[in-house]
This record gives sequence, C-alpha cells and structure tokens, in this order.
Amino acid sequence: MKLLGEPGILVAQEPAVARMLNLALACGGAAGALNVAGMALLAAAVAPLLQVAQLSQPVLLALAASVGALLLAFFLRQQAEARAHAASYRLEVALRERLIDHLARLPLGVVQGWGSGRVRKILQDDVKALHIAVADAVPFIGAGLSQPLAALLLLALVQWRLALAALVMLPVSVACMALMARQQPQQRARYSEAGEAVNAGVIELVQGMAVMRTFDNGEAGWRRFTGRLNQFTDAVEAWMAASRLPWKINRAAGAALPTAGAILAAGCVLYAAGQVTLAEWLLAMTIGTLPVKALEPLMHLANYLSDAGAASRRIREVLAQPALPEPEIPQQPQGHALRLENVSFCYPGRTAPALSDITLSLAPGARCAIVGASGSGKSTLARLIPRFYDVSAGRITLGGCDIRGMRSDALLRQMALVLQEPFLISGTLEENLRLARPDASDAELRAVMDACGVTAIIDALPDGLQTAVSERGGSLSGGQRQRITLARALLANAPLLIMDEATSYLDAHSDRLVQRALAQLAPHTTQIVIAHRLHAVVDADLIVVMDAGRIVEQGRHADLLAQEGRYARLWQHYRQTRRWTLRRERDQCRERDQ
Repeated sequence: MKLLGEPGILVAQEPAVARMLNLALACGGAAGALNVAGMALLAAAVAPLLQVAQLSQPVLLALAASVGALLLAFFLRQQAEARAHAASYRLEVALRERLIDHLARLPLGVVQGWGSGRVRKILQDDVKALHIAVADAVPFIGAGLSQPLAALLLLALVQWRLALAALVMLPVSVACMALMARQQPQQRARYSEAGEAVNAGVIELVQGMAVMRTFDNGEAGWRRFTGRLNQFTDAVEAWMAASRLPWKINRAAGAALPTAGAILAAGCVLYAAGQVTLAEWLLAMTIGTLPVKALEPLMHLANYLSDAGAASRRIREVLAQPALPEPEIPQQPQGHALRLENVSFCYPGRTAPALSDITLSLAPGARCAIVGASGSGKSTLARLIPRFYDVSAGRITLGGCDIRGMRSDALLRQMALVLQEPFLISGTLEENLRLARPDASDAELRAVMDACGVTAIIDALPDGLQTAVSERGGSLSGGQRQRITLARALLANAPLLIMDEATSYLDAHSDRLVQRALAQLAPHTTQIVIAHRLHAVVDADLIVVMDAGRIVEQGRHADLLAQEGRYARLWQHYRQTRRWTLRRERDQCRERDQ
C-alpha cells in the first residue's frame, strides 16, 4: 500500500483490509490495460474497413477480441470498485474502534486538552476522509496508472513519432500541477486548522447558547463564531486564489482536444510523407489522448491522498499518544483502605505543580471531605484516585496495592464517581441508571431512586423510566441530572465513592434527601466529598483543607474550628454568605407579599 502514501501506513496495520485493497488494485490495473487493448483492437479492426468495406475473418476476430477485452475491463473495474469500497468501510469501522478504544485508555487530561471539536473531527471527518480516499483512490490508481502507461508504451512500440506528438501538452500540465502543489501543504494546513476552529465553535455555540443569550442576547458568541467562519472562508479563498491561474491553464492543456489536434496534425504530415500507415494513425487517434487525459484525474487523486494524508497524520498522532500503562502482572487489593503517600502532580506541558507532597489515609467506610478555595487542587486530587492521570511523584494505594499495579478496569470497579458536571448518555432513564450495574434488581433500583428523590422525577414523566433522555441530559434540569447521577453511583454499590461538587445544583430539600441516602445506602462505603457547601460536611470523619495544591489542615469539624486557622475562616465566610443569602430571600418574599 505504498502507493497510498501516509494513509497506506494505517491500511497496512489492518491486514484483511490491505489484502482486499491489493486485489482491488490488481483488478483496476488489469482493467486499464484491457481497456487499452480493446481500443487498440478496435482500431485494428476499423483500419482495413476504411480501405476495403468488407468484414473479413481477421476483422471479425479483431472486433470480437475488442468487445471481449472491453467487457472484461468493465467487469474488472466493477470488481475493483466494489472491493475497494468494501475494504474502505471495513477500514472505517476498524479505525473508529481503535480510536475509541485508545481514547478510553489515554489520560483524561490529554483528551480534554484537545477539545471536543478536534476529537469529533478526528473520529468523524478524518476517518471519513480516509474512507473516501481509499474507496476512490485504489481503483483509480490501478486503472489510472496502467491505462496511460499501456497506451503510451503500445503507441511508442507501433509508431514512436506519433507517441511524441501525444506528449506535446504533457510538460505544460506537469508545470501547472507543480505550481499548484508547491503551496498546497501550507494552504491545506491553514484550511484544516480553520475547519477545526469552526467545529469547536459549533459545539461551543450550541452547548453555551443558554448562557450566551443572557449576555447581550448572545451577540458576543455569534461574533466569535462568525469570526471563525470568516477565517475559514479566508482560508478557502486564499487557497483558490493561489491556484486559480495554473488550474485554468491545466484544464485547457490537459483536455483531449489539444492533444488530439497535435496527433491529427502530426499524422497528416507523416502520412503524407509515407512514414505512418493509416492503421497507425488511427491507433494514435484512438489511444493517444489517454496519457494527457489521465493527468487531471491524477491531480484530483493527489488531492484526495493529500487530504487523507493530513487526516492520517492526525489519526496516527492520537494513536501514538501513550496510554496509561497497564501492569503485566496485575495486583489484587487486600481490603479497601485508601492511602496517598507524598503525592505530587504536574499537568503535562506545565512546570508549576498542581499538587505537592499530599499524604492522606482513609480507613474503609470513612467519610472524607475536601474543602478549599477554587483552584486549590481539590478536583485534581479526586481525579488522581481513579487514575485519570498518573502521579508525578509518590504513590496512591488501595487495599495496600499501588493503583498503578492494578488493571484500570479492576480499579474503576472499586469506585463510583459523580463529577462536577452530571453526565447522562442518550437513551432512556432506566438505561442511564442501570449503566452502573446492569444486573441490579428492580427492588434495588427502586430503593436508590426513592432515597435520592428520583422517583418523584420519574413519576412526573409520561413514559416513566422509559423516558428518552436527550444528548448530555439537556432535557432535564441540573438538579434532576445530579439526583439521577447520584442514584446511579449509589446503585453501583462500590467500596469507594468520589463526589466532586455532586450536589451543587440541588436545593436544600433535595440536598437533605441525598445526605440521608448516603447515610442509609452507603454506610460502609469510603466517601470522598468535594464541596463548597460546608454545612454538608460538618459530620465528616475527616475534613481536609487544601490551599495551592497542598494540605494545610486536616481533622474533624470541631477540632478545625478550635484551631482558628484556614478552615475556621472558610466556615466564618460561609456562614456570613448563607446569612446574607437567607436575608435576601426573606426580603424578596416580603416584597412579593406587599
């Protein structure tokens, strides 16, 4: 698959696809050669008829052979296209499966750093570009190369002077193609970057529409998106302007008419001089335009392969990203005690550490609250425990086992996670809830729904648990999504529960329901709670106070207040804020009553 260039590297990694494409290439090449043979035999059959209008046996044999060759060429061309398209579909499926599998094993920070627009473009657009290139290029490479080469070789063997006449326009076309190709890499890179920006802009515009409309009716968001569209338009126009003149010249020089005219003129001179026969002249007129006519399709093929080459590079960049290493001999945790030992962490590409020298021990069933100002490292710490990233220094152990010595799937089965943004998949509510434990009984499902206040949500919907949820759960409120994701986490019944601002959307009543559910359904589960609502963590067995990536205080609520340190100040500010909020709500109620 070297003829495909960079896409051939990915094709070669799928042996079944490569075999199908090699067969398609062979069929295409044979079809091109047979097409030339059929046209040559047709010319050989017609030439005698121009002198003597009689269907002799040699003429009939030549006509029959011509028809047979052309029919066989048609059949082989169909086979080449069918096999190439089948192979390209198989390649598309294989690449998407490989990409999704690899993305699932990459550090979460790497994937998040790319952004959803870039990931979507790679998974959809780039894989599709590779599919199109393979499906269209392979049959054409076979026929598009063999046909003009066979025609030129045959013509050179029969009458080299007319072969030279057939090539008279070739230098002009080649020069124009070289001019267009010279700036193509830079223009294509600019085009691709602008396309990625538009993809990201569409996602940002749709997902952030509600927020953007609250500020200047969304005009700033529209301006940002329009700016990206304008950059994309500028990239397209710049590419077209750079190639407009050579493209027009190539269209004229690469057409069949100028070459046919050159062959006709040369044939007239040579025939009059007695240097060519009528049959040779007719053969040249029949197949002589094939070499130059192949140039423009070859240029389009080069564009296809260039698109596919850029797409292939982006796909291979993703596949080349190192996955989180899995142990050769997995270890099994002995119990569920969690310990962080001198853990430090620095995000990839940054120099400042996000966490420094974190040491923390949690016995099974302990309830630990992590508090601190925004940016203090709370969420980063929570993401290291399920190994979304590997620590830069130190280690994290679960049941005495370094989590890097456990298989990722085995580690994740030990815990349930509820992150800041509640996420629901497209499907029914029951499918979303059972995602945590598909084999859960109806009674277990009903218990967590009742405890988390999800039953009230379900009962208010006409289709109940079979209600379809839109993408990311956009048809539900933030509080409803959080209650559903909390119920899902509790249904998992995992030894470790990590909640990162898991009740931020809930009102006071729903918050109390959730706290009661946690106490009722997860009494022996180790809980790690990241919260800004400090009243929800006053009963925690351990409160960890973080600042600038370090643990500055830890202890129980009463003990930390007695120290009059950072936690005491956080508690004081929190109470003042709550009093201010309650006072404001009370005043608003009085105003409505008056």
